Amino acid sequence: MSEKLATEIWLAVLSSISDDEDLLSVSLTNRNLHRIAQPLRHTHFEFHPYATAPSKQVLLPEGPYVGHAIRRLALFGSEPYASYVRGCVVSPWQRVGKRAGWIFSPDPQPMRLLHKLLDDVMPRFRWLKRLTLKRALITTSQITKLAKLATLEHLELEDCTTLNYEGISDIETPESRLSLQSLKMKTGVLAGEETFLPWMAIVDPTALLSVVLRCDIRAWTNEPASVPLFPRVKTLEISLNQDLLPQNLQILSRFPALEKLNAGGWGDPSNQSLSLSLVSWPKLRALSTTHTMLPFLIEMTPNLEDLCVSWAQRLELHPTLLTLQKPELLQRITSLALELDADVNRDLESILALFPSLVRLEIELSLALEESTLEELENRNPVPTDLLMKLRKFSTLPRTLEFLAIKWIFDYEADPDDLELDLGDFASEPALLENVRAEIQERCPKLRAVWLDGGDKLFLYSWQRKDGDKGEVAVEEELVVGNDALQLGRRYEAFKATAW
Repeated sequence: MSEKLATEIWLAVLSSISDDEDLLSVSLTNRNLHRIAQPLRHTHFEFHPYATAPSKQVLLPEGPYVGHAIRRLALFGSEPYASYVRGCVVSPWQRVGKRAGWIFSPDPQPMRLLHKLLDDVMPRFRWLKRLTLKRALITTSQITKLAKLATLEHLELEDCTTLNYEGISDIETPESRLSLQSLKMKTGVLAGEETFLPWMAIVDPTALLSVVLRCDIRAWTNEPASVPLFPRVKTLEISLNQDLLPQNLQILSRFPALEKLNAGGWGDPSNQSLSLSLVSWPKLRALSTTHTMLPFLIEMTPNLEDLCVSWAQRLELHPTLLTLQKPELLQRITSLALELDADVNRDLESILALFPSLVRLEIELSLALEESTLEELENRNPVPTDLLMKLRKFSTLPRTLEFLAIKWIFDYEADPDDLELDLGDFASEPALLENVRAEIQERCPKLRAVWLDGGDKLFLYSWQRKDGDKGEVAVEEELVVGNDALQLGRRYEAFKATAW
């Protein structure tokens, strides 16, 4: 039995033992263990009438597998198991792999099982806290029934389709609405209001703290006055049609307590007149947006500390920053993340001059390299080296800098399996990156961590200084060249978490 229980369940079992008990009293055959472990083993219910075998072969929803799904559905819908469920993930569609991506296609049998789950079983999960629905077909009446899940705190929807929806008048007014802490909705940006409005109708906007709307919100942009007030939302991630800037700002004004905003999207907001006094976020500390939206949003964030600018071209970002009405706002920013094209050498030094107080700097550089270009360069990629040689001499590197990360993302036209890059710069001179870091550290004496990622098959260099309580200093340094750099690159988030 010990091999069947996950480690986290064993830890939970041990932490549940009272002071007057010991391990001997909670033996493998003891009822006490069963009492503690049974609820823990049934706190999470996943429902997938289609599944993938260990061999990655798709198992069709027929025969014994569907029988197993039906029996499992009946088990979790019965007592005491239904009262144990705290999290539920539902994804009932077939997944068929193709080179171009995934194809999702409905099937009558899993749809029937889904409706049984929503109609009969889900209401029995009276202590449910987290619900995730992916690629589900659902009716408006079933959506209304979900409003009765009084304990639900987190709802995530991904590519869900609402059936029998003709308009907002089709939605039944629920007796009570969900008092969620977080709501995530992800669909195509032209998926239709039926993927958006029915769900918003069952959610209490005054309870939400975190909202992600990567979906079709045209119902709001067509009628901004219909947007409810979200007085407590601190974190918002939203996709916007930037051609409709005035409507977007009206929508954003309904989130007055924002502390973190991620506003992406498409379109061009330039040459649009509007009152910048329409929105103000005095509590906003972190902003992530496109370089086209930046001039409008940054004017409304007097206390901004953390800025991320995405999808910026070298020739566009610097002029954009220079035209800000309140350039002094940039001087207060301590954390900056930039997503740029890799041909940034000539402008990066000028851009950094506008951010003199930086503590953390992350730069992600993208570039497509054609096969003919690589042939001319004899399979050598000089782009990272060229920038690093110039970066170490930048006079605008802020002396306050503590964390520096530069990542290159190259789109090689050649087949990755056939790509053999010349690694001479890094393999023959392993001290090259160390010397670059040392020269940067001379300009930035507070530097504590450096991450230089040259991308697939090139190099990865990490360096971290750790100061001890008694004044001692420990240094961790690593350089990997070639194919292994890709695997190490996946450790970036963990590195950043410890370095920050």
